[in-house]
Amino acid sequence: VPCGSAGSVVFKRNEENSAEPDESLLGTESILVVDDEPSLLELTQNMLEGKGYQVFGATNAVDAMEVIKHQDIDVVLSDIIMPKVNGYQLAQEIQQYDPHIIVQLMSGFDGGNKISGDNAHLQAEQLTKPVKMNVLLKRVRGLLDSKKMGGGKKDYTI
Repeated sequence: VPCGSAGSVVFKRNEENSAEPDESLLGTESILVVDDEPSLLELTQNMLEGKGYQVFGATNAVDAMEVIKHQDIDVVLSDIIMPKVNGYQLAQEIQQYDPHIIVQLMSGFDGGNKISGDNAHLQAEQLTKPVKMNVLLKRVRGLLDSKKMGGGKKDYTI
Protein backbone atom coordinates (compact mmCIF):
# COMPACT_ATOMS: atom_id res chain seq x y z
CA VAL A 1 0.00 0.00 0.00
CA PRO A 2 1.63 3.26 -1.08
CA CYS A 3 2.20 6.00 1.43
CA GLY A 4 2.43 9.62 0.37
CA SER A 5 1.78 10.90 -3.09
CA ALA A 6 3.74 9.92 -6.13
CA GLY A 7 3.86 13.49 -7.42
CA SER A 8 4.79 16.92 -6.26
CA VAL A 9 3.26 20.36 -6.05
CA VAL A 10 4.75 22.93 -8.37
CA PHE A 11 3.88 26.59 -8.03
CA LYS A 12 4.68 28.48 -11.20
CA ARG A 13 4.55 32.25 -11.44
CA ASN A 14 2.59 33.73 -14.29
CA GLU A 15 5.37 35.77 -15.85
CA GLU A 16 2.95 38.00 -17.77
CA ASN A 17 1.38 39.28 -14.55
CA SER A 18 4.23 38.86 -12.06
CA ALA A 19 4.63 42.64 -11.66
CA GLU A 20 0.97 43.07 -10.70
CA PRO A 21 -0.38 40.44 -8.30
CA ASP A 22 -4.04 39.52 -8.71
CA GLU A 23 -5.64 41.08 -5.65
CA SER A 24 -8.83 39.07 -6.23
CA LEU A 25 -6.88 35.99 -5.05
CA LEU A 26 -5.93 37.51 -1.70
CA GLY A 27 -7.75 36.61 1.50
CA THR A 28 -7.73 36.56 5.26
CA GLU A 29 -9.69 33.37 5.90
CA SER A 30 -8.26 30.38 7.74
CA ILE A 31 -6.95 27.40 5.79
CA LEU A 32 -5.66 24.08 7.08
CA VAL A 33 -3.18 22.32 4.80
CA VAL A 34 -2.78 18.56 5.38
CA ASP A 35 0.08 16.74 3.65
CA ASP A 36 2.34 13.97 4.90
CA GLU A 37 5.24 15.38 2.86
CA PRO A 38 6.70 18.19 5.02
CA SER A 39 8.33 20.05 2.12
CA LEU A 40 5.06 20.24 0.19
CA LEU A 41 3.19 21.24 3.34
CA GLU A 42 5.63 24.08 3.99
CA LEU A 43 5.60 25.25 0.37
CA THR A 44 1.79 25.38 0.26
CA GLN A 45 1.59 27.10 3.65
CA ASN A 46 4.12 29.77 2.64
CA MET A 47 2.35 30.46 -0.65
CA LEU A 48 -1.04 30.90 1.04
CA GLU A 49 0.38 33.00 3.89
CA GLY A 50 1.97 35.23 1.25
CA LYS A 51 -1.53 35.94 -0.06
CA GLY A 52 -2.78 36.96 3.39
CA TYR A 53 -4.50 33.78 4.53
CA GLN A 54 -4.20 32.49 8.09
CA VAL A 55 -2.67 29.05 7.50
CA PHE A 56 -2.33 26.01 9.74
CA GLY A 57 -0.53 22.80 8.84
CA ALA A 58 -0.80 19.14 9.75
CA THR A 59 1.08 16.08 8.49
CA ASN A 60 -1.68 13.58 9.28
CA ALA A 61 -5.42 13.28 9.91
CA VAL A 62 -5.14 13.06 13.70
CA ASP A 63 -3.22 16.35 13.88
CA ALA A 64 -5.62 17.89 11.35
CA MET A 65 -8.63 17.11 13.54
CA GLU A 66 -6.86 18.61 16.55
CA VAL A 67 -6.38 21.86 14.62
CA ILE A 68 -10.04 21.81 13.52
CA LYS A 69 -11.20 21.34 17.11
CA HIS A 70 -9.16 24.31 18.33
CA GLN A 71 -9.28 26.77 15.40
CA ASP A 72 -12.00 28.27 13.24
CA ILE A 73 -11.11 26.73 9.86
CA ASP A 74 -12.80 27.80 6.62
CA VAL A 75 -11.09 25.44 4.13
CA VAL A 76 -9.07 22.25 4.42
CA LEU A 77 -6.65 21.43 1.59
CA SER A 78 -5.72 17.79 2.01
CA ASP A 79 -3.55 15.28 0.24
CA ILE A 80 -5.40 12.05 -0.48
CA ILE A 81 -2.73 9.39 -0.11
CA MET A 82 -1.53 9.47 3.49
CA PRO A 83 -0.62 6.76 6.00
CA LYS A 84 -3.36 5.32 8.26
CA VAL A 85 -6.17 7.77 7.37
CA ASN A 86 -6.50 8.94 3.76
CA GLY A 87 -7.93 12.22 2.53
CA TYR A 88 -11.38 10.77 1.82
CA GLN A 89 -11.63 9.41 5.36
CA LEU A 90 -10.43 12.74 6.76
CA ALA A 91 -13.00 14.62 4.66
CA GLN A 92 -15.77 12.43 6.05
CA GLU A 93 -14.58 12.98 9.63
CA ILE A 94 -14.40 16.75 9.08
CA GLN A 95 -17.92 16.85 7.64
CA GLN A 96 -19.27 14.89 10.59
CA TYR A 97 -17.56 17.29 12.99
CA ASP A 98 -18.45 20.54 11.18
CA PRO A 99 -20.37 20.46 7.89
CA HIS A 100 -19.52 24.13 7.22
CA ILE A 101 -15.83 23.42 6.61
CA ILE A 102 -14.98 23.15 2.92
CA VAL A 103 -12.68 20.26 1.97
CA GLN A 104 -10.55 20.34 -1.18
CA LEU A 105 -8.59 17.16 -1.94
CA MET A 106 -5.34 17.04 -3.91
CA SER A 107 -3.18 14.17 -5.09
CA GLY A 108 -0.38 13.39 -7.47
CA PHE A 109 -1.20 9.69 -7.34
CA ASP A 110 -4.25 7.85 -8.58
CA GLY A 111 -4.03 4.49 -6.91
CA GLY A 112 -7.33 3.34 -8.33
CA ASN A 113 -8.88 3.42 -4.86
CA LYS A 114 -12.43 2.20 -4.71
CA ILE A 115 -14.56 5.31 -4.24
CA SER A 116 -17.96 4.95 -2.62
CA GLY A 117 -20.91 6.96 -3.89
CA ASP A 118 -20.54 9.26 -0.88
CA ASN A 119 -17.01 10.23 -1.96
CA ALA A 120 -17.49 10.35 -5.73
CA HIS A 121 -17.89 14.15 -5.71
CA LEU A 122 -14.60 14.48 -3.81
CA GLN A 123 -12.74 12.53 -6.46
CA ALA A 124 -14.44 14.36 -9.33
CA GLU A 125 -13.34 17.77 -8.01
CA GLN A 126 -9.88 16.90 -6.69
CA LEU A 127 -6.86 18.90 -7.80
CA THR A 128 -4.10 16.90 -9.44
CA LYS A 129 -0.52 17.59 -8.42
CA PRO A 130 1.52 19.33 -9.60
CA VAL A 131 -0.87 22.22 -8.90
CA LYS A 132 -0.05 25.61 -10.38
CA MET A 133 -0.15 28.42 -7.81
CA ASN A 134 -2.86 30.41 -9.60
CA VAL A 135 -5.04 27.32 -10.07
CA LEU A 136 -4.91 26.57 -6.34
CA LEU A 137 -5.48 30.21 -5.36
CA LYS A 138 -8.42 30.55 -7.75
CA ARG A 139 -10.00 27.35 -6.45
CA VAL A 140 -9.58 28.41 -2.81
CA ARG A 141 -10.95 31.90 -3.50
CA GLY A 142 -13.87 30.49 -5.48
CA LEU A 143 -14.79 28.06 -2.70
CA LEU A 144 -14.60 30.78 -0.06
CA ASP A 145 -16.61 33.26 -2.14
CA SER A 146 -19.28 30.62 -2.82
CA LYS A 147 -19.50 29.88 0.89
CA LYS A 148 -19.92 33.58 1.71
CA MET A 149 -22.73 33.88 -0.83
CA GLY A 150 -24.67 31.24 1.09
CA GLY A 151 -24.18 28.39 -1.33
CA GLY A 152 -25.29 24.97 -0.14
CA LYS A 153 -22.52 23.08 1.62
CA LYS A 154 -22.75 19.94 -0.48
CA ASP A 155 -22.31 21.98 -3.66
CA TYR A 156 -18.99 23.39 -2.47
CA THR A 157 -17.42 20.52 -0.57
CA ILE A 158 -14.88 19.15 -2.97
